[in-house]
Amino acid sequence: MGVSCAGATRVLAAGLAIAACAASHAEPTAEPMVVVVTVNAGRAAEVFALRTADGDFLLTAKDLRRLGLRDGGWPIVLAQGEPHVALRSIAGLQARLDTATLSLHLTAQPDLLEHTVLQAGPRQRAGERIGQDSGFLNWAVEHVHSSDGARARLSSEGGLRLGPVLLQSSASWVPKGPERRQPVRLSTTAYYDDFAALRRWTMGDFFIAPAELGGAVQLGGFAVSRAFGLDPAAIRHPLGSVQGQLAFPSEVEVLIDGLPVRSERLQAGTFEIRDLISQQGARDVQLRVRDPFGRVQQIDYAFYTSDLLLQAGLHEYRYAWGALRRGYGLRSNDYGPAAYSAVHRWGFSDRVTLGVQAEGRSGLSQLGLSAAARLGDSAGVLSGTYARSRAGGLDGQAAVVRYAWQGGPWSLGASLRHESPRYAVLSEGRTVSNRRAQGLAHLARSLGGLGTLSVSYSRQSIHDAAHTAAPAGFIHLGSQPGRAAHLAFSSYLPALRASFRIALERRFDERGRRTELTAGLSAQLDGLHLLSAQARHHSGGDQAATMHLSRPLPLGPGWGWQLDADRIADAAGSHRHWRGSTQFNGRHAQWRGTWDQSVGGRGTLRLTAAGGIAWLDGRSYFSRPIDDSFALARVGGVADLPIRVNGLEAGHTDARGELFLPSIGAFYTAEVALDARQLPIDTMVARMQRLVVLPARTGGVIDFEATRLRAVLARLVRAIDASPLSVVRIRVQHATGPAQAPLDAVTGRDGELYLENLAAGRHEVHATDDSGATCRFALDIDADAGMFTDFGTLACR
Repeated sequence: MGVSCAGATRVLAAGLAIAACAASHAEPTAEPMVVVVTVNAGRAAEVFALRTADGDFLLTAKDLRRLGLRDGGWPIVLAQGEPHVALRSIAGLQARLDTATLSLHLTAQPDLLEHTVLQAGPRQRAGERIGQDSGFLNWAVEHVHSSDGARARLSSEGGLRLGPVLLQSSASWVPKGPERRQPVRLSTTAYYDDFAALRRWTMGDFFIAPAELGGAVQLGGFAVSRAFGLDPAAIRHPLGSVQGQLAFPSEVEVLIDGLPVRSERLQAGTFEIRDLISQQGARDVQLRVRDPFGRVQQIDYAFYTSDLLLQAGLHEYRYAWGALRRGYGLRSNDYGPAAYSAVHRWGFSDRVTLGVQAEGRSGLSQLGLSAAARLGDSAGVLSGTYARSRAGGLDGQAAVVRYAWQGGPWSLGASLRHESPRYAVLSEGRTVSNRRAQGLAHLARSLGGLGTLSVSYSRQSIHDAAHTAAPAGFIHLGSQPGRAAHLAFSSYLPALRASFRIALERRFDERGRRTELTAGLSAQLDGLHLLSAQARHHSGGDQAATMHLSRPLPLGPGWGWQLDADRIADAAGSHRHWRGSTQFNGRHAQWRGTWDQSVGGRGTLRLTAAGGIAWLDGRSYFSRPIDDSFALARVGGVADLPIRVNGLEAGHTDARGELFLPSIGAFYTAEVALDARQLPIDTMVARMQRLVVLPARTGGVIDFEATRLRAVLARLVRAIDASPLSVVRIRVQHATGPAQAPLDAVTGRDGELYLENLAAGRHEVHATDDSGATCRFALDIDADAGMFTDFGTLACR
């Protein structure tokens, strides 16, 4: 509460009151000066400062923040009518003036300086998000001929993108043969993707993947889910981070398990480097700091990453409601009772993730809780789920506990699951599991360049159905008891470009005890052919051998093939089987033929033709089946030009300079590039490569903005007397064809005229001399004209 000077005079002695008021309002005596301020031998800026009589310096708060100091509630001093901060009032800050250079050197403790945060998480190359209203229709015709007769199958799949909504539908039809059926609608679904929130809304037919201790069904209804796939660079689980403080600007290097992953030059102050990418498991991290004086300091950290956890505050969910879809693939519109399924996981912290799940239908309900926790900085992850169900009026329960750890060359894990006799999950039928307990343990060790050795053991037991009645209206789902031990070794042989694997398995189940030894080899013979072979031997004397040779299909048009041969020897004798197939990817369709020679000499011939039609940018395009997003690469007028997608040749442009690309990975950045060596010398493009991102099953146009270079030579004269039009200003306006910006130029002293980059068609030209007199003429440029066109002498009227 302030006291006025007049009031003080009435209460206190007049002289003392006046002196006190004068002292409270007086500004400090200060000398203005312009100095170059440096902070901890790093950041520097020229500022306007005030030097007080006692040698202190006053700077504005704005200048201090510009120099990298963190605002900590500095005391404000009024000087020359503006708020300032006295440097001596900031604890931990020292100032020294160099009078020879008028430099003010500040030395601040690191916690007084700005905090720097760097994100080192996954970042795909920034791509231009394209996509427009478009559609596609895939078709396939299959004919099968065997000793059982001939049959055919027709299949179709279509999609339509309208703004943010994608509509998809598929169907099949078996018109003749022993499996003859009427046309069957497989699924019809509408999607709406919210890219900002990474959320997907679904309406129609969709599949529900099972949650832990849950069931899997096909529903017709509504669903909303967190869709991390909309952004492949989105970080879901906690990653490693390091932090520290710097007294001087320094080079900071981060190493994970001895390998450098990040290097930055940072200003003085505190810092944090987040989301360090590494393989999952326990990792050793070293932070090396080199200051300007060459001193090196190393700080060691340890962290553990796992995709079983969510980042703190992050939610992952799926809520679905609808009617059970029955007879999928056999009947079009067979929907049963209403059903629901919900799963929600929440990153409570970077160490703990909690979850809840629920599902149900008529006569069945289930509710479960889950948790996952990181044990220390390098001790692995422990997770578990507990659920209770009520089916047919009877209760059941189940629980599962898992532990996983990975570090350096070692990895190990174990899980134990137990179910009560009447535990039930959501399914198309009304079933309950007869499984009692299931356990699994595994251990693996990397041997460096030699390979990897792994061992595992599993065991399963079931409830006695004779003494455990299923709920009314439900049946037991038949699992079988047994146990198995497995030992395997795998290795990659770089000299042979081959991988080798051998495994030994000992199994005990309803078929008794048996041992199986398996060995396999896969090799790349050259850049085009693959060879693999595998042999198995059973303790009962059964033997089997398999050989596979193939030439993979190219990304663009081309062909591939594969040959498979099997030999099985058992108590019934020796049996041979082989299968050969070839496929040709044409520009507008895909053709495949397969011959399957079965046991007993009977063979099956299968012929398939498939293709697609796309609607994009007002036109239709015929292509091979469209199995993902698609695009039209446009290089105007340049024919037979190779185009590469992510480094692989996808085809050549047609006569219009276009190439339809039927398979572009959705949501990922795709690099679509031209072959500069084959670009005509008279053609210029804005960019040789484009980085693009497309939504799911959506089309987009990738225009390289090609311009054919056409140069015009002429000599301009007056139509009246044929005298040269020297040094006149002209404007060229494209009169026909696509719009083109006007072009301005100036003639030479003798009327010489040179113009570049004119499109084909008619151009109206206006010429104006220094007196303001104008004349006109036209230039007609043929589309097939060469790079240079000489019009000779032109009369301007």
